[in-house]
Amino acid sequence: MGGKKIFSKEMICQENIFLTLFTTAESSIPQLHRKTSHLSLSLKRCCAEQIFHRTKKMVGCGKASHECSQNCSFMHQKQKNASPSVTRFIRFMLGDDYLKVLYLPAGFVKKVPNMIDQQSYLEDSTGQRWLVTLSIVDGYLAIQKGWHKFAVDHRLEVGELLLFSYTKGCHFVVQIFGTDGCERLNLASALAYAPPAEQRTMLGENLYPLVEELEPDTAAKVTGMLLEMDQTEVLHLLESPEALKAKVAEAMEVLRNVSKQQASSPAEQLASLALN
Repeated sequence: MGGKKIFSKEMICQENIFLTLFTTAESSIPQLHRKTSHLSLSLKRCCAEQIFHRTKKMVGCGKASHECSQNCSFMHQKQKNASPSVTRFIRFMLGDDYLKVLYLPAGFVKKVPNMIDQQSYLEDSTGQRWLVTLSIVDGYLAIQKGWHKFAVDHRLEVGELLLFSYTKGCHFVVQIFGTDGCERLNLASALAYAPPAEQRTMLGENLYPLVEELEPDTAAKVTGMLLEMDQTEVLHLLESPEALKAKVAEAMEVLRNVSKQQASSPAEQLASLALN
């Protein structure tokens, strides 16, 4: 074609995805934006390519097939008919302080003004809510108070993506997408689809890290004890740090009592032999 560059629908679709990821990642953290604002376009593009390849699974192959085009048109039509009271945005979990503060995008601030020092709720896929306060942090509107608890309770990791849907005058609904690009299923829902043999393993994999934080030396034993409880009770422990702490304390008391009994048994046996 004489060296002339031909842009197919597939290439255009990939390029749009690439630019969207770059813009989102750069604006996700104000400090990152300030650090990269002086870089040349080529250097920014290099950084963006790394972000694109790291998160490629989140957006699929990027091919603009006929079905994809139809779905895209359908989605745009839905957006035209969507309620203007719902505002959506995404945030990547990036940076050293992603567990401490969540900066809100400038576009959201423009659409939903007068949010400074306002309280709201973050609602996850289970319907549970976390109270948060919106405030100014380093000159940007952010969620700081209450965010750490939400982030820790959901064990957010670097590279994960969160989709926020804010209903004006109401609260935020948060969907969490893992680094594999798939939305994190509520554990109770996942258990419902898992074979009985796998359910205990799934509960154990989720419970063990939490128990290990409280009792690292006996985490395996305590986790095994807690898994003997009813599944509903175990799920409650996963959702309630206070309840988990109390049950772990009970389990530790049982282990200590058993240890005392085992330690005293040889002495009692010797005393019995001496009397005979």
